[in-house]
Amino acid sequence: MGLIVMPTALVINMPLHCNFYGNQISAQTVSVEEENPILDFTKDPKFNLWWVRKACLFNGSVSPFMLYLPYILLIMALILFAIERIFSKAFKAGLKLEKLYKLLIHRNVLEDSDEDETDGKEITEVKQTFHGSRSYFLSFLTKTLTQLVVGISLVILLMIFGLPVIQSEQTISCNLHGGFQYECSGHPHQFYLYILYTTIAVTIGFIGCNTYNLVWLVTPTLGRLSNFMAKYRNYMRNASGSKSLEELLGDLDSLYYNNWDLKLLLDLLSANSGVASSIAIIAQFDKSLYNSLRPSFVQDPCYSGGTITIQYQGPISEQSQAVSAVMGAELMIIPEIHPQPYPGYTDHSEAVEQGNGIMSKTFWGIKEGEAYTVSLLTVLNGKVISQVKKTIIVGNE
Repeated sequence: MGLIVMPTALVINMPLHCNFYGNQISAQTVSVEEENPILDFTKDPKFNLWWVRKACLFNGSVSPFMLYLPYILLIMALILFAIERIFSKAFKAGLKLEKLYKLLIHRNVLEDSDEDETDGKEITEVKQTFHGSRSYFLSFLTKTLTQLVVGISLVILLMIFGLPVIQSEQTISCNLHGGFQYECSGHPHQFYLYILYTTIAVTIGFIGCNTYNLVWLVTPTLGRLSNFMAKYRNYMRNASGSKSLEELLGDLDSLYYNNWDLKLLLDLLSANSGVASSIAIIAQFDKSLYNSLRPSFVQDPCYSGGTITIQYQGPISEQSQAVSAVMGAELMIIPEIHPQPYPGYTDHSEAVEQGNGIMSKTFWGIKEGEAYTVSLLTVLNGKVISQVKKTIIVGNE
């Protein structure tokens, strides 16, 4: 808003046009000093109008708020921007987020990657860097509270000191040399009033967003991932049976439920990329969860007459049932083979159910003397959350 109204700044344009109206008031005379002649304020002193415009603009006749409104709005915006940038710098700094971001890229959570470049060492490093850390959560909370307090303060200042001034100064009365009365106009009064209303409305919206962020931070189940994880924990508690809840949850207590920073980052990720993306990352950190979501080969891939046939079934663990039930979506198992028999070749048979949850699929166009990797991908809402691979070297019959 400050940039929009900057060209209309009174101190730059000096748009005032002033008329003398002393002859419309009751006649009065005053002696400045005994040796000076008596001044008649009812008569036009014939001052230079350019001088009158400047004098009336800067002698206090125009309120400072009206005079410097574009700069006030610009400073307000710069204050809010500075708060955002300062905390954003602190929030994104350090090796921890770089490692997490690299992991998200390599695991195809944020962008598609040709191959998985991560290893157990990288995953372990990310887990260790976030262990027991609260700095990002506290930074995000402090930023939200600061923006909320500053935003409320600015709205109060605009409504108490700004609106009354803009609404009252439709015309400006100017007193020169102690009694010469001028009436001035030409300032963008109505335009400033609309700009002020818009600024207040936008700032109130800004306050509303930060209020929501604050409630989202302090209410554990308000976020999409937090809500899912709370329901997942309750489901596992009810379905634990002979197994303990700690055994079924694995490392989730230390990785998510009691990890402030990683929980916040994964909640933010789920807000943009969906819950499945965050589950995929959690599964990378918690190998017991990852293994419980993996499909399995019923038997080794079988080669015969230019084809490879596989038999497989989806995960049947308590964890996979909980994820499917809480998400309200079935876990899809997608078989793949690499390399493809021919460039762009996709004419393989459809997977066929053979009973008891066992599926069969045949890949055609297999060439002898080459190695093929068959993958079974567990997919949730379009994201691969677990997988298993087997390699078969096709020999000459």
